[in-house]
Amino acid sequence: MPLHREIHRRTYPLRASYLTLAGIVVAASLAYHPSNISWWAFTAVSALVWPHIAFLHSRHHQDPFHAEYINCLVDALIIGSWVALLHWSLLPSSCILAIGVADRFYTGLKRRWPSTLIALLIGMLLMSALIRPAPQWDAPLVVQLSLLPLIILHSAYASWSTRSMLKTLAKQNLQLRLLGRIDPLTTVYSRDYWWKKARTALHCSNIACLKNKPACSSLTLIASKPSTTTTAILWATRF
Repeated sequence: MPLHREIHRRTYPLRASYLTLAGIVVAASLAYHPSNISWWAFTAVSALVWPHIAFLHSRHHQDPFHAEYINCLVDALIIGSWVALLHWSLLPSSCILAIGVADRFYTGLKRRWPSTLIALLIGMLLMSALIRPAPQWDAPLVVQLSLLPLIILHSAYASWSTRSMLKTLAKQNLQLRLLGRIDPLTTVYSRDYWWKKARTALHCSNIACLKNKPACSSLTLIASKPSTTTTAILWATRF
């Protein structure tokens, strides 16, 4: 299955971890500032329910990659509204925004930044119009401590996911190299493999002739294109 068809499987764990841990930061801010029960409900739904809805939306959509861009717009609306709920505190707002940008680069959704930025600003403006938060640039100690799980746990999980993806890519690259060398039907080395071996043998022979030394192989003639004679010579030089 193509990579873009599996995009929801890569974004779902990061989105769930990111929004859940970031929701703890927003909940700490709501506990510190007087707030309405509706904002608690909004934070809980955004952090605990929305990641699963986004996963189902991408999974059942005909174009999962396009569905993930729509999910990212909703994510931006949520994060923008959370920044307003944090009363514009610089430290938690900056951390939440920076980690969200890093997650988007990891998942490969690096295009359509203007629309995402517009959605982020719309979320900030709508929530600011609803609650009219008083700017509090210095975050309370409780809010600062609530950032630790987001910074440590989510960053560790993102690093582990990146390492797992790199291992998978390395394994797939090894399989591709083996498929390029061995014919899957006959389980013998392919023609391209022997042609590369022939070029290497010819290079060694030319170097040996320049140094006035015996040739490193019995290969004496290789045409510019592989032929029956060349293949016979290559089989002879194999043993």
